[in-house]
Amino acid sequence: MVNGTSLPELTEATLIRRAALFEDSHDAIVAEDLEGTVIDWNQGATEILGYSAGEMIGRSMESLIPIDQREMEAAAGERIRQGQRGEPIESRRQTRDGRILSVSVTASPIRDRAGNLIGIAKIARDITAQKQRESELSRLAEAAGEERRFSNTMIESMPGILYFYDEKGRFLRWNKNFETLTGYTGAEIAELSPGDFFSKADQSSLRARIAEVFDQGDSYIELPLRAKDGTVKPYFFTGKRVEFNGTPCLVGMGIDITERKQAEQQLRTSEDRYRTLFEYAPDGIVIADAGARYVDANSSACRMLGYARTELIGLHSSQIVVPEEISHIPTALNEIQTHADYHREWHFRRKDGSIFPAEVIATVMPDGKILAMIRDITERKQSEQALRRMNENLEQEVATRTRDLQSALIRAEAADQLKSAFLATMSHELRTPLNSIIGFTGILLQGLAGPLNAEQSKQLGMVKRSARHLLELINDVLDLSKIEAGQLEVRAESFDLSESLQLVMEGVKPLAEKKNLQLVLTSPPDVGRMISDRRRVEQLLLNLVNNAIKFTEHGRVTLTADRLPAYVSPAGSAPVPALRLRVTDTGIGIKPDDLTTLFQPFRQLDTGIARQHEGTGLGLAICRRLTALLGGEISVASEWAKGSEFSVILPFEKPTSQ
Repeated sequence: MVNGTSLPELTEATLIRRAALFEDSHDAIVAEDLEGTVIDWNQGATEILGYSAGEMIGRSMESLIPIDQREMEAAAGERIRQGQRGEPIESRRQTRDGRILSVSVTASPIRDRAGNLIGIAKIARDITAQKQRESELSRLAEAAGEERRFSNTMIESMPGILYFYDEKGRFLRWNKNFETLTGYTGAEIAELSPGDFFSKADQSSLRARIAEVFDQGDSYIELPLRAKDGTVKPYFFTGKRVEFNGTPCLVGMGIDITERKQAEQQLRTSEDRYRTLFEYAPDGIVIADAGARYVDANSSACRMLGYARTELIGLHSSQIVVPEEISHIPTALNEIQTHADYHREWHFRRKDGSIFPAEVIATVMPDGKILAMIRDITERKQSEQALRRMNENLEQEVATRTRDLQSALIRAEAADQLKSAFLATMSHELRTPLNSIIGFTGILLQGLAGPLNAEQSKQLGMVKRSARHLLELINDVLDLSKIEAGQLEVRAESFDLSESLQLVMEGVKPLAEKKNLQLVLTSPPDVGRMISDRRRVEQLLLNLVNNAIKFTEHGRVTLTADRLPAYVSPAGSAPVPALRLRVTDTGIGIKPDDLTTLFQPFRQLDTGIARQHEGTGLGLAICRRLTALLGGEISVASEWAKGSEFSVILPFEKPTSQ
């Protein structure tokens, strides 16, 4: 009878109850019928779960099993019902006070005398503390693993090589860099000793430092590390004694110092170069402390000042400058400290008492000392004095020569004006008899004074041509002389430009036809009128076209006229409308070297005894002067053996200032 319920022949249950193991066990032993109802409950179950037998017998265990564990325990019970062997499973139980315990549950069948399954006995052992210990051990193991991983990462990330070996020289640990930089594998390093990485010459030094580590605790050394392939690099090695498993060991690092060694060598080279420059510089170089007391000097400075280096070192700057400049030393020191480009002239006193001027350039070095360069400028000062005296004499000479030149210029201008006036007067006087010669020669050639034979006509024709040529020369000289003497008057009147262009072309037409040249006039119909000196404009064009025909044997001569909306004269006046006249030919052209002298008086490009073209050489000179008088400008462009183009620009209205 259990809780008033009659159970069928609980032979096995009675045996369990009676067993001391059931009553005295510290594990929770619970018997359930096939429906999962508790039919027995031992004291161990009460102690573990907090429920008494009276509270639990007749109830289901399901309320004490967490939901996520119920399916697993039901499956374990089903295996018992099917006759399978019960295996321990880990599950959980909820105690009376709400705690969740970890338990190991083993289920076994309960049978009657006939061997029929009548229930299931479950033994639950509290393993909460065990699970906590396992969790803590797992956590500690994981932390130890993290610590090892962190240590390994630190070791492998070190830039140099790391080594760890015992007192017998057996390597216990090293980083990957050790293998990479030496070229040995890990298995090879394990069989080597520290001395195997160095030359025989370095063995004794290495052993001494290793012994020092084990005796005194630490040491260091610089030695070349030899790799497996024989290459050698300088390294800085450290060593520190540590205890490992009760055994003294050495842990250390090796750092590649190749760059440092190279820098040290460069520094030594730089210092040697600096010392060489310092010693052999032609200028004196001294080094002084912040108080202007000398601590070093080169040979040039010693020679310049007359002291030996041992005598000069220790002297104060006040002892080698003239007394008058001693008071300037504090100011100079301040300027050197505050300005990077101190520069000043000083007067120094040599050991023998002689004085010389010197140029001093000084600066502050990184260590705070003052570096000064001293240059003896005695010769320069003497040269400057000589140059000043020479300049003074030269100024006097220039003033005298200027006065002489001004007097000569006045005389030359007076003589030039006198020459121009003389030529103008003489040309005028010569034209009258020449006109008479030409006129009377014409009368004779016309037969008005009687018939002439062929020879007489030929001779008189030569006289007439020579007279006309002479008259042209005199007219050109007269015009040029008037211009230079300022006697040529330029008028301003309105005239039809088209009519003047036609008149010029008609005047030269016979000469062009005689040489079978094509004569072309290109002009817009609205070229209009202009206010200027018509006679001089036509004379200018006539000279240019005649000149083009004279030097053209084949092809054509073209006169082109067009308008310019805005023209600024060489005098720099405001822009005004202007006329551009271009005379282009296909003649012999002008050499580049002759262009510079083209507009000079009495200059002809075709010179010499065998020249082919007649002329005075005044035509282009007159054209340039006439163009200037009319307020314009003239230019030329030419290619040898292909032709030339003369261009004249004239304002449509002659400036009143001309």
